[in-house]
Amino acid sequence: MLAWSMRRRKPPRSSSRRRPTAVQQKRFNDAVDLYDQALEIAPWWPAGRYNRGLILGELKDYEGAIGELKRYLKIDPDAANARAVQLKIYEWEGMLPKAAK
Repeated sequence: MLAWSMRRRKPPRSSSRRRPTAVQQKRFNDAVDLYDQALEIAPWWPAGRYNRGLILGELKDYEGAIGELKRYLKIDPDAANARAVQLKIYEWEGMLPKAAK
């Protein structure tokens, strides 16, 4: 009976499901800091690079965002969203001041 009851128990919810994340609360600077910490530990983490890039774009740091998305594509060139990511890079490159290009 004990084995059956243990199999039927639901897994505990992660803390991110219970409380809003920094991104959900639109605390983008805090989110960037958290991604910086995570990427210091795991610089090869593609989702971290992708998400950090999008957040930097929200902060209008297009140069930083482009760099992160390029790193993302370098880590995962066959990503399902690779074409959309490349289009976002082109869009942000068009928003850079001419001197930064």
